[in-house]
Amino acid sequence: MRFIVLPILCFFCLVSLSAQSSRAVLEVYPPAEQGRWQSPVYEIPLTQSDPFISYFLKWDGGETSLKIRFSRDGKNWEDWQAMPRDEHSPELPLSIMGTTEVDMRFFQLENVGSERGIRQIACHFYSPGATGRTLAPTLPHGGRSCSDLTPEYFVRSEWCPTGNCKEHPNPSFTDVTHLVVHHSAGTNESDDWPAVVRSIWDYHVNGRGWSDIGYNWLVDPEGKIYEGRSNDAIGAHFCGTNTGTIGVCMLGNFTEVSPKPEAIATLKQLLSWKACENGIDPMSSVYHASSEMTLPTIIGHRDGCATACPGDLFYPQLPDIRTDLTNEPPTSVNRQDPLLAFEVYPNPSSGLLQIVLPENAPDDLQAGLFDLLGQSVAEPITLKETHTWSTSIPNGTYFLVLRSKARLVGVKKVSIFH
Repeated sequence: MRFIVLPILCFFCLVSLSAQSSRAVLEVYPPAEQGRWQSPVYEIPLTQSDPFISYFLKWDGGETSLKIRFSRDGKNWEDWQAMPRDEHSPELPLSIMGTTEVDMRFFQLENVGSERGIRQIACHFYSPGATGRTLAPTLPHGGRSCSDLTPEYFVRSEWCPTGNCKEHPNPSFTDVTHLVVHHSAGTNESDDWPAVVRSIWDYHVNGRGWSDIGYNWLVDPEGKIYEGRSNDAIGAHFCGTNTGTIGVCMLGNFTEVSPKPEAIATLKQLLSWKACENGIDPMSSVYHASSEMTLPTIIGHRDGCATACPGDLFYPQLPDIRTDLTNEPPTSVNRQDPLLAFEVYPNPSSGLLQIVLPENAPDDLQAGLFDLLGQSVAEPITLKETHTWSTSIPNGTYFLVLRSKARLVGVKKVSIFH
């Protein structure tokens, strides 16, 4: 079998004091007879690599069953790694993204299927460069509006300090109705998560051909948040029906393991902020016009199309996350169980709330309204069996808290839109 190789089709190296990055593409032309074959040994065409090498394959032709393996010396080899088609871009002849260690210098391809018609394989390699410094987060502002609930996060200039991870030049924005949770399906361990984010950007832009990273936000296993596309910009993450959504990607593969508690806590904080900012009830299901489906307002990627994302062990946790966002009162409210089952109508409300109490309600109930920071926004009132409360507080999401002798007995989240 004869292989033709073009060693470096595309190469660049951007240098700075930190996050030095480089990428290269090596084109391989499989033998004409094809079927099952194994390639010669190739050298990875990167002049430097740090802190790891990310890679993916693109091909010209029909279906294929490709594998790749790596070696430090060209003689002793790591295990073969399957490179299946990227399920997020089924229309593209593109593999998933993988990562390997920085001291791997050689690689080899194998086609384990009997498919024919693969005319060319482009082997993409990317070194994101070591971040090499401590990132400075953008901090939330003090106050009582939804925007003041913004968690701290790293802007693009922090996670990509060289400036070579270009953002969408002209993003379109959307009225957000649904919050979509993903996993990256990549590594669960890293000493440099900003470098992982840069690699995802490279894969999305140079692999999938998008104008920017597909997600609006990314959360690493330590609970740190990275800004992706602009806030509320239309991304590329939900089965081609992105209008009306934002995408939050949990970094890691959660098919066989669960996200760390730190990451889950940060995800809840991020989703709480976005739900508040967009007037979203985490427990509702509403119509999503772009997909023409009625969906929960907080969903996993697999709710929109056939994909394993966000992982078999993580996806079943979404109902509990929705419940936590709905029922979790602010920290200044001291909850005690069990809580009273009372009703509030309508919800959302224009400012007129009808509170309906059950027969077992205490006689000395008082109701208070708190914002999402736990601060009181209205004078408490004493309740009867049914009580109508008219309030002129600003539009937003609040907690209606019922107390009996200074003990919390009930809490509901209510939305006010005048």
